[in-house]
Amino acid sequence: MRTSCLTLALMLVVAAPLIADTDSRKPKASITTLSFLTGSWEGKAWGGTYRAHYTPPSGKTLLSFSQLYKKNKAVYHEFERFTIRNNTVILTPYPQGRPAKSFTLVAYTNTKKTPRAVFENPKKDFPTRIVYERTSKTQLTITLSDPHNKSKKVQVFNLNLKLK
Repeated sequence: MRTSCLTLALMLVVAAPLIADTDSRKPKASITTLSFLTGSWEGKAWGGTYRAHYTPPSGKTLLSFSQLYKKNKAVYHEFERFTIRNNTVILTPYPQGRPAKSFTLVAYTNTKKTPRAVFENPKKDFPTRIVYERTSKTQLTITLSDPHNKSKKVQVFNLNLKLK
């Protein structure tokens, strides 16, 4: 009896964070929705070669690391963390390793042909919208824009799959 009570108590201690973390409302999307990003991508951007690497989703997180190369020298880098917060997928960029304002997933389509995720933060400067779209099996398009400040500025990264 004592062993079973101890076992039950231990199970409750281990399970409590899991129970507390669940919510009757489903997140707008799960991290696995973003699995279409997984892989190593490369394309021309910002006057050089832009390389982005996205990890497979794991738990409630997906990570990325990007670099811009000019004349075979890395001149820019950025980390990104996609995670769940308050039942919503959040993207936090870390340009040059420093945290920037986060973006919230506002729309997504999870079709096999052209999965697409739209993140926004209307309260920040350019960009206020980031769209990730897998336009083919081997192409990822990332579009940065600023519709919330009525800017016509747009930056498009057309990246090709190098490794999955």
